[in-house]
Amino acid sequence: MGTKCRTQDQLSGFYHVGLGVNDFQVRPEKTEQLLIEAGCRAVDSDFAEAIILGCSREVGFYQRLEKRLGVPVIDPAIAVLKRAEYAAILKRQCGWIPSRKWSCEAPPEDELEQFGIIDDGDVFGNRIIIGAL
Repeated sequence: MGTKCRTQDQLSGFYHVGLGVNDFQVRPEKTEQLLIEAGCRAVDSDFAEAIILGCSREVGFYQRLEKRLGVPVIDPAIAVLKRAEYAAILKRQCGWIPSRKWSCEAPPEDELEQFGIIDDGDVFGNRIIIGAL
């Protein structure tokens, strides 16, 4: 009794702001306003407890959005950097690396050499080199 009907759009949790990838940084004040409006809908109408921005071109907006919306806002550009840092820490401190058993296998060394795109000093795939502190 009194059950609220929700559309598929509401269930998905996606709130389109009508900008293309190249538009996000053209008029930052307009982008911020659109993100705030979408965030308010998510928080106030659908009870979102966190927001994940959907494009790395939205970098730099998360702090102002958090203050305005009152929920955590995850910036994908920063999240991916922090995840990479964490992977390096886990390798250094624990010796842990991603499993290569079923996926994520690095290309064979001879294939890398054949393409000539990796120098000995480059970091690529599981070639994480961490200097001593």
